[in-house]
Amino acid sequence: MIKFSNMTTMLYLLRYNKIVIIFVSIVCYLVSLRSEFVFDDTEAILNNKDVMSDTTLSQVFANDFWGTTITHNSSHKSFRPLTVLTFRFIRRLDQLIYSTTDPTIESPINAYLFHLSNVILYALLNCLLFHVLNKLLNIFCAKLQTFDKQNPLEVNERNAFLATIVFTCHPIHSEITFGMNCFAIISLSAMGMLFKEQGITLIGLCLILDIILICDRKYNIETKALIYRIVLLSIGTVLVLLLRGIVMNFSGPQFQRGDNPSSFEESFYIRFINFNYIYAINAWILLYPDWLCFDWSMTCIPLIKTIYDYRIAFIPLLWITLLLVFKSSFSHNSNISRQIQISIAFGCVSFIPSANIFFTVGFVIAERALFLPKKRFPNYCKVRSFHTNHILLVPRNNLYTKLCVFTDYSLNNRFYCDCVFDENHSRELPRNFDWIDEKRLFESGLSLNAKVHYNIAKSAADSGLKEKAIDEYREAIRLNPEYEHAFNNLANILKEFGKLQESKQLLTTAVNIKPTFATAWMNLGIVEAALNEYREAEISYLKAIKHRNRYADCFYNLGNLYVKQNRFEDAFIVWRNATQIKPKLLSAFNNLILMLDNMGSYERALTIGVEALQYHPNESSLHFNFANVLGKMGKFNESEIHFKKAIALSPQNANYFSNFGVLYHRWKQLSSGSSPRHSSKTGSIRDAVIKAFNGIKRWQSGGTAGSAYRLNSSCVSNIMTTNGDPGTCSPDHFTSIRVKQVVLVFNTFWAANSESLDWAWPRGSQRLLRRNYLSLMRHKIWAWILSVKPAQAARSLA
Repeated sequence: MIKFSNMTTMLYLLRYNKIVIIFVSIVCYLVSLRSEFVFDDTEAILNNKDVMSDTTLSQVFANDFWGTTITHNSSHKSFRPLTVLTFRFIRRLDQLIYSTTDPTIESPINAYLFHLSNVILYALLNCLLFHVLNKLLNIFCAKLQTFDKQNPLEVNERNAFLATIVFTCHPIHSEITFGMNCFAIISLSAMGMLFKEQGITLIGLCLILDIILICDRKYNIETKALIYRIVLLSIGTVLVLLLRGIVMNFSGPQFQRGDNPSSFEESFYIRFINFNYIYAINAWILLYPDWLCFDWSMTCIPLIKTIYDYRIAFIPLLWITLLLVFKSSFSHNSNISRQIQISIAFGCVSFIPSANIFFTVGFVIAERALFLPKKRFPNYCKVRSFHTNHILLVPRNNLYTKLCVFTDYSLNNRFYCDCVFDENHSRELPRNFDWIDEKRLFESGLSLNAKVHYNIAKSAADSGLKEKAIDEYREAIRLNPEYEHAFNNLANILKEFGKLQESKQLLTTAVNIKPTFATAWMNLGIVEAALNEYREAEISYLKAIKHRNRYADCFYNLGNLYVKQNRFEDAFIVWRNATQIKPKLLSAFNNLILMLDNMGSYERALTIGVEALQYHPNESSLHFNFANVLGKMGKFNESEIHFKKAIALSPQNANYFSNFGVLYHRWKQLSSGSSPRHSSKTGSIRDAVIKAFNGIKRWQSGGTAGSAYRLNSSCVSNIMTTNGDPGTCSPDHFTSIRVKQVVLVFNTFWAANSESLDWAWPRGSQRLLRRNYLSLMRHKIWAWILSVKPAQAARSLA
């Protein structure tokens, strides 16, 4: 561990200050390069159409940070188009580097470049912070006499360096993605708002900095210029806020009680007390960042509702401390006082958007919102040595002065930075590992937060740990009995376990808590349909669509319900709605084609299939269903093309081979030995295939089904096995005949005989026994074909 009290080490580090700052920034967050997309990253990047797809630039500026239209009621009103465009650029760069050579395979997005960009930006930002702090110290303290007769410029550089290192290693920065830290005026502040809303505070920060630096009775000309700049910045601020209001349609976001419980309290006293207690918690996190959580919401901080709550004592303690600090900013040399004032400005102005003063925010505490206020604390502490030097040079004639001398001797600047750096660094490394994946992140949260248990349950369910997910969802509901999302997700898991009645009760509770919860209404409809309560299920589906009119998944499930009721035209209408709202909903297209195929509406099925293939050109199931329709319409050439495409995309699907054989049987392309377009090598297996095919033809021309069955069963068994054991068939035997002939002969045999077994064989158990034998033989031959050479089987049909 670096010990800053070692002067030799300090001088060496100062010689390469920016290199050291960059090195510390990278080392502290190097572990983030191994991290996945966690928590909000999923919605902000992976599920954001503005990032993952090529939406137009106008759409990016019309949507919020999460991809929702910003004027919509459900929008979070987070308008950050420049951040979204940055994400899109990194996503395209990721595709360029990590894309596969196969165009049919969509490469998953990699989190590496995103985290690498964050680390680089963070290192550059810390260098900028060092430059700014060094400039400020040179302005204030260049002429200040030091106790140990050191060069003030060297002391300034040292203190700026120490303050930057303390800032760099603070654990709350683990959550930081983008930060704006530049002294820009109106234009750059407006750009800052397009990255994150805190950019607006830069105008206020610059304004206060200007007042502190310039405002002095001796400088009348500069004071007049200051007034001019104040007016200009104020007008610019109003224009920026007006433009932001126009973009948001002058409507704020709609938060739920769990997002910020204090703001929903009707009593002004309770709101005031809890907001001030939250300020105290924020200050404590800055001082001692040991109590951290990825999501401070719901019951994470229990509300103070009585004056007997001991936590109220922290509120006057906070304000007394702040008043003493503020008083100290007017009690010393002008330069030192203004330095402390700027330190206060750094913290307070940048914290205002998160303080629930001018508008309500959607969180209790956001560690990322403390990124700018965090600059205040090291910025304040970096003048401690100058404060000490000043006091040591004045007469110690009162108790206050003696106390200050003792305190500053005990906690000199370098010793303080030793302690803070050690504490921050020891806490930051474990915190960084918490952010590597969602499981670690969720389990690192506070136990009283229902949302933490909810996220742990969600992660466990995704990992297949259903029992653990059930326990965590129940704990989330215990902590927050009105947590409708926990009710909904728990009901979905119980539905998978067949506990339909309990699932129905949970979903009913969820929609009672939040009647506009469209997802819960849809899931309730699914459970009711499974219970054969068709009328109730239809009502639930329609309520879901009422609350979310473009709900493609609900239209799809409603179509499934109508099919169960034989209401095929109604099913056609709602499935068409689903495909028009969400063209990527493959299951709706497939169900439409299958339903129209069964109804004999081949022309309509053909129209749907052509449309579906425009959106899903590489979906094997779609090609398969479309090929079946074409085959029934007698369009054998087109059907063959789509069967081959389906088999090429899914070569291990035995059903595709089976139906392809039926197509050739209908097409009558087989002659008495082989396909007219393919030849094969001679051999015993080839002879067996020919005999099997001849047996089928003999049965078709009037022979007995029994003789055809006995001939073909023995021949197919010979094709399948060597010495009666399917597992001993060698690749040499397999390659001695084209796989296509095995496939065609077997499927033709199956199609020709399976429907005639009922009358061809004796009644009773013998008929059932032989039918089961034929079915078993069918599965065996497919297992044999696919296990020996699945790729060759696909190529032989291409």
